[in-house]
Amino acid sequence: GLGGTTLTTTFPPNNSLAAQLQTVAKMIKLSVAQNYATRQIYFVTMGSFDLHSGMMTGGNSDHAALLTTLSQALNAFWTSMGPTDVNAQNNVTVFTMSEFARTLQSNGSGSDHGWGTVQMALGGGVHGGRLYSNGGGPITGFPNQALNAPNNFSRGQMIPGIGVEQYAATLAQWMGISVSQCNTIFPNLTKFGANNLGFV
Repeated sequence: GLGGTTLTTTFPPNNSLAAQLQTVAKMIKLSVAQNYATRQIYFVTMGSFDLHSGMMTGGNSDHAALLTTLSQALNAFWTSMGPTDVNAQNNVTVFTMSEFARTLQSNGSGSDHGWGTVQMALGGGVHGGRLYSNGGGPITGFPNQALNAPNNFSRGQMIPGIGVEQYAATLAQWMGISVSQCNTIFPNLTKFGANNLGFV
C-alpha cells in the first residue's frame, strides 16, 4: 500500500462494511498527510436489511446481527478517526441513507417495505443525542410507533417527519454549499419547513 496509510486501529474481520470503512480511513489518513482536497465524499454500502422473513431468528443474518455488524464497523472507523490514528474526527461526518424502511407490523416472520425510517449521523460536528422530525428541529421523544397512530398508515408504514431533501441539504451546507445552491441542487427543498435541520 501507499506509505502513510497504515492504521493503528483494528477493524473487525469478516465484516464487509468494516473493510470498506478501513479503506476510507486509509484514504482520509493519506489525504490529511498529503494535504489533499478538504472536501471529499466516500460511499460505502451495506445490504441485507430487506428482511421480509427471518427478521428475528437469532441467526447471523437477522436484524440484530445486521445492526451489530453496522455498530462494530462504525465503532472501528470512528476510533480510527481519533487522535491516536488519523486525528480527523472534527472534520469527518458519517451518515446513513436508505431508499425505504420497514413496516411496524409483522408479516408473520419479517417485515414489509415501509416509508419513513430512521437515519443517523455521527461526527465531531454533529450535535448528537437528538432526534429530528416533525418538519425540522429536535424533538423530545421518539415518534409514536403504535399501529394506526396519526403518523403511520394501516400496517405501520411510518409517514416521514422530515424530507430527504432537508437531510441532504443540511449535510451539503456543512460541506460549504450555500442555501441558494441547495435550492438548485434540491428543487423540492422549498416545499419543506426548514432548509437546515441543525444537526451539524
